[in-house]
Amino acid sequence: MCYVMADDISAIFLPQWLTLQCAGFLPLTFGDQFCRFAGKHWRYQQMISTAFKLVGLFWLFCQIITVYIQVQLFLTGSGVIDKNDNWILKALEIMPYTFIAARPLGVLIIMYTTHKASERLQVISAHFFAVCFPDIRRRRHVVVKWQKVAWTAFFVTFLIHFGFDFYASYDYFRAMGSDFDADLGLKYPRMNMRWLFITWTLGEGIPFFLSQQVYFWAVLSASLLATAIKTLHHQMKEQLNAVTQDTFTYTSMHALNEKVLAWQKLYMEMLKFCHSLQHFFSWILFIIYCCDSASLLGYIAAIINNFQKDGWIETRLSLYAFSALVFAVYGTIFAIPFFVVSERVRAIDDIRFRPHIGIT
Repeated sequence: MCYVMADDISAIFLPQWLTLQCAGFLPLTFGDQFCRFAGKHWRYQQMISTAFKLVGLFWLFCQIITVYIQVQLFLTGSGVIDKNDNWILKALEIMPYTFIAARPLGVLIIMYTTHKASERLQVISAHFFAVCFPDIRRRRHVVVKWQKVAWTAFFVTFLIHFGFDFYASYDYFRAMGSDFDADLGLKYPRMNMRWLFITWTLGEGIPFFLSQQVYFWAVLSASLLATAIKTLHHQMKEQLNAVTQDTFTYTSMHALNEKVLAWQKLYMEMLKFCHSLQHFFSWILFIIYCCDSASLLGYIAAIINNFQKDGWIETRLSLYAFSALVFAVYGTIFAIPFFVVSERVRAIDDIRFRPHIGIT
């Protein structure tokens, strides 16, 4: 399908959308020149789209292998428990890497199988942005602000996750190497640490980063919605202050009625956008929240289970504390815009014009 998204909204989501498109998890959008070319040579567009879909299948294949390895490690590791360990805490301690690998698999399967829905959401997002920010100067200000946030989020998630991966993987792979040497009966083929690291990067590192871009698509969308609601609330609050100070006439009543109708239109557009976000991202956010919470719980369990062991604090505490902090940030600070939307909707619902204009 050839269409051109509104420049403003695509500029905000550029790092997230472009990354997911290149990985095969969002339908490609083509510019005017390519659309004119594809009108005559439509097979080229199909070939390019198919190629990127195959890239997406490649990432899913890598993730399935990684999840399989992690599940086998979990099943084997949970059966090898020291007599001094609490078996529940030990099972939780082994759990994080399984959920870290499962998180992108669940998210990206949804993205891969909902291309049409994601395409519709992009169109709805563009329409929402055009309607709720009709003033060009105001719209450009919003674009510049959230474009910076989007690129910052892109690089921050890259640094956080791959920094976490690099920090956590060395010790983890070394432990796995001893498992290979001991031949604990794991059901997957033996491989050296180099290939194991490559498999982990392809099957977990990059896909997890892609799942974070999906997450930030939802977060940025919620932030834009919160900004639109804040603007509407400010307009209504200003009008309410004017109503409480002036003597109302028929003319001013008519003007207020016109504004209320315009606000209703904006509010309905926001509700439509909110419903679209909820419909598209509900399962994605559920998977992310469950997997991140399980990973956080696992790292905390590891700290509790090993805290009193000799030398553990000096050698391992920083790793597990950093890991717990990373996943705590994912589930709390990054999710703040969702709560902001809820609070600002309540603020709008609290505004009442009727008592101030003599209507009960």
